[in-house]
Amino acid sequence: MMAAVDLDLSEVVTFAADLKGVPSELSRHAIPCLNRFAQDVKTDMQNDFRSSSNGGFQKIANVVRYDDITPGAGGYETEVGVDKGGAGSLANLAVYGTPKGGGTHPRPDQIAVWHQPAYEKSLQDMAAEILS
Repeated sequence: MMAAVDLDLSEVVTFAADLKGVPSELSRHAIPCLNRFAQDVKTDMQNDFRSSSNGGFQKIANVVRYDDITPGAGGYETEVGVDKGGAGSLANLAVYGTPKGGGTHPRPDQIAVWHQPAYEKSLQDMAAEILS
């Protein structure tokens, strides 16, 4: 089971709401954009953990995953995170740390925010292509 991450993608939701009048086949074009976004976040998380000076934290990279894209309340959703158990049990230490150390790795929602502008642009480009 992965830890859930809540992201404020309100601008994307607003943009999606503006597209409500677009035919439902839009979703088959939007899902690849979301897959690319989730894959980019996953890859950055893996690269960050692999670059850690802590050998245990490096192993977390092997258990970073994202779920298939599914329809959610008001749009599509996926979860990007670390599978719990094994090396994944170290993720909280790596990200949040303890008084003794750790906490040197970004949270998944921080990484997602870094990719948000590219994701929004890919949705806009996709919509422009479909509507033209």
